[in-house]
Amino acid sequence: PQFEVKDYSGVEVHKEKWSFDEKQVEEELTRIRESSGKLNPVEGRPAREGDHIVLEYEELLDGNPVDGAKTSNQMMLVGRNDFHPNFDQALVGLNKEEEKQIEVAFEENHPNEKWAGKKVTFKIKVSDLKELELPELNDEFAKKLGPDFETLDILKEEIRKSLTAREEKRVDSQLKERLLDKIAEGLDIELPQVMVDLETDAYLERFKMNLRGTGGSLENLGIPEQKLRENFEPMSRKRVKEILMLSQIARQEKMDLTDEDVDQGFREIAQGMGQETETVKKFYEAKGLMDSLKDQFLEEKVLRYLVEHGNISEVEREALTSKEEDR
Repeated sequence: PQFEVKDYSGVEVHKEKWSFDEKQVEEELTRIRESSGKLNPVEGRPAREGDHIVLEYEELLDGNPVDGAKTSNQMMLVGRNDFHPNFDQALVGLNKEEEKQIEVAFEENHPNEKWAGKKVTFKIKVSDLKELELPELNDEFAKKLGPDFETLDILKEEIRKSLTAREEKRVDSQLKERLLDKIAEGLDIELPQVMVDLETDAYLERFKMNLRGTGGSLENLGIPEQKLRENFEPMSRKRVKEILMLSQIARQEKMDLTDEDVDQGFREIAQGMGQETETVKKFYEAKGLMDSLKDQFLEEKVLRYLVEHGNISEVEREALTSKEEDR
């Protein structure tokens, strides 16, 4: 589509003022310890929050078993509300081998259409009950995580660096999203449906891939693919508008991608992947992804330009509006 982007310099936008909190290091250490812990059988007591409970269960609708809705060896963390708060609360106090029926009233807008707005009874049996034993937090624990961590203090410092880089990236990404939103507000573009469909395809494929990575599928979730496409379309339309807008700003500013821009882009990707730059470059060349990657590099160059020429003011997170926080 033919259009011109106006008023993209000097855009007033807020940037979150971020400062490091040592509590984040302790939280990350807890997460690492939990992932390195050992599950031991629970003896002589019922389930409590924090336990790992293994269930066999069957779904009943109006008192009748639902076809194909019988599950065994399903492990859940009690107290995390992974499934439904009512279901989760009913697990507390159960003993190994105990059986129980749990009734759950699902919300009308529940993503699984077969449950939405319905009362489902789950006939369960506790197959096993385990508790997590955490490793001691000391130098030996740090050494087991890798040769670079000779002491616990070195591990903590590496966590600080990693968390700082992650938070700075988050703050920068959200700032750029706010800038794009502000510029796009007064821009009315007719979006090519073919581009919207391609973006929706990409969102859908990433969603499926993430599901496969956790052993799930759309069928297991009970979500029709068409319903997902409808949910993804608003995001696709927003993304297509951003692509067209950034491309047009690049043309208006006569902005081209230099060899140094490409090299810098690959260095950043390689750093994030922990790989050599040349190895990463050869990978993208072999996959035939160089053109799309260069498009991304140009987008990032335009975004840096918009930040440099924006009217940016830092504010505390509490001062951001709810809309700004979502970015």
